[in-house]
Amino acid sequence: MGCCGWGDRDGVFGARAASPREEIDEFNKRYVELHLKMDTAGIYGTWAEDGVSLMPGEAPLIGKKAIVAWVENVLSPMTGYKIVKEEIDFHDIQISGDWASA
Repeated sequence: MGCCGWGDRDGVFGARAASPREEIDEFNKRYVELHLKMDTAGIYGTWAEDGVSLMPGEAPLIGKKAIVAWVENVLSPMTGYKIVKEEIDFHDIQISGDWASA
């Protein structure tokens, strides 16, 4: 899943990093940790209200409400699921002002 407009503009993950790239690396680390904890509310909290999710073969999901609805639709039939391993490859990260994409 790709995303634009990371949601840590208010320092949700702690003190501001020295550089935008370090901030993104810290965000990505925490994003994986939230998945491993199965903390969907925490994951939703990382999305900016105007965030965009870009997934291969899918139309862009624009806005936090649309992203949450899509995830809830995917998770609803998977009652009792548990994440035991998570590998997310954040690559081709591009930074432009307050926006980042991967």
